Amino acid sequence: MDRETARTILIQVERWGERAKRERGETWVFGSDELYMLAERELPGPEHYGEFAQIENGVGSVTSLRMRVAEGLRRVVRRDGQRIGVVTGLAMAPLMEPLLDRLREASGADFKLIVAENSLFGPTITTAGLLVGKDIMAALSDRPDLDIALIPAETINEDGIFLDDYTLEAVRESLPMPIFPSYDFIDVLESESSGVLA
Repeated sequence: MDRETARTILIQVERWGERAKRERGETWVFGSDELYMLAERELPGPEHYGEFAQIENGVGSVTSLRMRVAEGLRRVVRRDGQRIGVVTGLAMAPLMEPLLDRLREASGADFKLIVAENSLFGPTITTAGLLVGKDIMAALSDRPDLDIALIPAETINEDGIFLDDYTLEAVRESLPMPIFPSYDFIDVLESESSGVLA
């Protein structure tokens, strides 16, 4: 899909959303985050998404992440000099640096953004949550320069298994640094047990 097609679709989605708001008092039609990114349009603010009812479908997840980071910065433990890898998919990469800048300032750590390609579904699937164990290993196996790495928590299920049947345990054992699944960076960075350098 190209930028103009994405923009055309978003205009229609927003019209339906406005109609829903007028007729029912709430919006129930939303454009996905990916659609906004393809259209090169700024994502709506938190008020647009209400209770983020469709967040698992990629609707409002970036806005929610931005909110959680902003609200959690004061809880981040100082990690001066620590080298932290952050694995993501291609879709999120352009949005990550501003968040990592805020985390650098709050923690003193050196964050390295690592963009992984999806080996299971192919390079056109750029969502971080669909990365698999093999992708995480490929992205991090030659990175002895990192003290720890954060991976998208959405990549594993409640049993710690990736979509390609690798377990989190097996992936951890194969890598030269500790890895931590994270939903919003804060969930790992507020804990001293995640590898603060002495």
